[in-house]
Amino acid sequence: MVQNDLHEVLARVSYGMLSIYRFFNLFFGAW
Repeated sequence: MVQNDLHEVLARVSYGMLSIYRFFNLFFGAW
């Protein structure tokens, strides 16, 4: 159960980092 929660947290963090990376890519790409 704990391992499952850890896996979900890792998935959410990786998804958040990907969205932040896309946001910065668009932001700096507009310059």
